[in-house]
Amino acid sequence: MVNGNTNGSENGNGYHSDPEGAYQGLILKSSNYERWKAKQQAEFEAALESLLDEKTPKDAIYKRQGRGNMQFDYVQGWWMIKQLNALFSRHWSWRIEREEVGQSQVWVRGVLTVRMGPGEEGLVSKEAYGGADIKHFGGGNSKGGQVIDIADDLKAASTDALKKAASMIGIAADIYGGHSDSAQSKSGFDPKR
Repeated sequence: MVNGNTNGSENGNGYHSDPEGAYQGLILKSSNYERWKAKQQAEFEAALESLLDEKTPKDAIYKRQGRGNMQFDYVQGWWMIKQLNALFSRHWSWRIEREEVGQSQVWVRGVLTVRMGPGEEGLVSKEAYGGADIKHFGGGNSKGGQVIDIADDLKAASTDALKKAASMIGIAADIYGGHSDSAQSKSGFDPKR
């Protein structure tokens, strides 16, 4: 989404009317244009294949220890952003609607908006919550017990919410939609029941 644009190239819904934007001239003049174009196409094809197959590539899936000492699958935030960029170019936005700082956790509610077609009816928005534990310094130094950086905790919560919202349009939905094989085997939950 473009903010503060005064040159009239932004349409009423906050998206540039020129999909190539200000970069078009610079990119077309570059000797690396064909290489850039091929890379963009390859990333689009890989992201689209993953979306259509409803299967997140194995090399993008990581494991983490979660509540109840269970192992959970996840994808990293940068990977999710890369998929959004590949699928929607610059035609997506992420906005935090609300944030809250508690005693031990922070949470945010965000809205992901993507352009899937022309006009207002081409905009799709998904809202999701995300949270993160507040990190504290250990007891081994003078700052023991103090909050390290609440902004980092809020960024982690925002990334968590973005990943959940993106899964609602199909990106890594097998991981965040509760259908991953490991989530079922570890928890005993079968989403087909």
